[in-house]
Parts: sequence; structure tokens; C-alpha cells
Amino acid sequence: MTLGKILLEQILLMFMLMGIGVLVYRKGFISKNGSKELGALLLYVVTPMITIKAYTIEASAERSEGLLVAALLSSIAFAISIFVARLFFRRHRLEHFGVAFSNAGFIGIPLVSAALGQEAVFYFSSFLVLASVLMWTYGIAILKRNAKDLHISRLLLNPIVISALIGWVIYVSGIRLPGLALSTLNSVSALNTPLAMFILGVYMAQLSLREIFRFSIVYRVMFLRLIVIPFLVLLAFIPIDAKYNFAKLTILIGISAPSAANTAIMAQQFHMDYNEGVKIVIVTTLFSIITLPLIILLAQTIGM
Repeated sequence: MTLGKILLEQILLMFMLMGIGVLVYRKGFISKNGSKELGALLLYVVTPMITIKAYTIEASAERSEGLLVAALLSSIAFAISIFVARLFFRRHRLEHFGVAFSNAGFIGIPLVSAALGQEAVFYFSSFLVLASVLMWTYGIAILKRNAKDLHISRLLLNPIVISALIGWVIYVSGIRLPGLALSTLNSVSALNTPLAMFILGVYMAQLSLREIFRFSIVYRVMFLRLIVIPFLVLLAFIPIDAKYNFAKLTILIGISAPSAANTAIMAQQFHMDYNEGVKIVIVTTLFSIITLPLIILLAQTIGM
């Protein structure tokens, strides 16, 4: 089975789960507040455990080098992403954020894991950490336009950053976690995809089909986020040594994901247009079913 087909099947599964999220919201089984609490569970419990789990592998010089390369590739990918966002949406704060940041946690992790395996999540952790750092610094600066709103404590206490540090200690020290601890990590990690998709389903249920598909500036966000940025990142990765293709594909999946769910979450938090944030997340997520597998197929076609 080709990587593109694996990604397509995983995305279709995720949309089925989103459909369940839509249904339970419309039936009144979950509310906006309920989805917010599920989001907190995902952010503060599930994603950190996935990150820690990724580091419970045997350390080697090859893996350590791959992690460093993945961090460098992530830096290149985000540099391109932020450049494109600033070029086209300097005056549109929410759209700027939606173009700059992909949904690395909700969608990136399950796609990377399904397509490339658990070891790829180890390399993907560098992308997650960099995404978190940039969101809570550059991202906040975009949305608030005020340096006083940057909270270093939020960055230092970010659950992804903390879990990556814990995972790094486990990896470097060679600590072997007991079987029960590993089983717990595996069980909680398995919640990531269903929880994330239920939350996105709740977002989707708050918009009508007319609102979702009515042409607007959101479709410019979709075009840049799902097509232009992944294509430019792919071009930037081509000259890099082929022995790092595994890391390149891992980061390419992450940067090709739809707009970050935080586009909606932070719009609500900072009293911006919440519906616009939700629409950015939903429209880019819907169209990623086409664009993401095609980007990866193109990467494989040129030998990545």
C-alpha cells in the first residue's frame, strides 16, 4: 500500500470520527464547553503522553542525528510558512495565524503515526515543540499586536515542551519504563485521534454547509496553507541528502496539515471572530483530504 493511500484512508477515518462529533453535538450529548474540556484533556494529558511515548525507544547515534535533522527541517518549514503568511496576510491577523500554523497535534500526529510508524513520531516531536514555541511567541504577537501579551511562563509551562524534555531525559538516560507505565502511555495515546476529531466535529456542527462553502477570504487561506506552503517546503527539501528522506517526509506531512485548531481556540480567547476561526479550521481540514495525499505522492514520485 502506497504512503499516499495510507494517508487517504487515515484522513477518511478521521472524517468519519468528525461526523460522530457533529452528531453528538447536534443531539445535545456534548456542548461547546464540553468540547473545550475535551480539548484541555487532549492538550494537557493525551498529547504529552504521545510525546513521551515517542522517546521510549533505544538511543542510537543515527536516531539522535535524525532528530537534529528533523529539527532543522522543521525550522526550514516554519520559516517558509511564516514568510508566506506575512507576505499575503500581514493585515489580517486571524488568517495570518491560520496560514502560518498547521494542525500538528490534532491531525499531524495521527497521520505521521499511521503513515510512517511510531518512530516517525519521535522525529516529529521536534516539529511539535517548535510549533508550540512559535505559537506562544510569534503567534500571540500576531493576534494581539502587543509584546506585553507574550507570556514566557506559558511557553515554559507548555505541556508539549515539558513532555519533550521529559522524553529527552528518558531517551538519553536509557531509562526502561515498566510494562504497566508503557501500557498506560499506549492506552492514553490511542485517545488522540478520536478526541481530536470529535472536537473538530463540534466545530463543524456550529456552521451550516452554506457558511462552510461560501467563497470568502478563507479560501485564500486554504490555498496557501494546503498547496503553496507544502509545495515550497517540498522544493526546499529536494536538495537535502536522500538519506534523510524519512525525516523529510515526516516534517512534510506536518507542514501540509490543515490550519491549527488554535486558530479557532485563540480567536475565542482573544475576542476575535470565532466563527471565522472555526471556518478556517474546517475548510482547510475538509480540503486536506485531497491535497495532503497528493503532496506526499508528489514527494514520493520525485524520489523522496
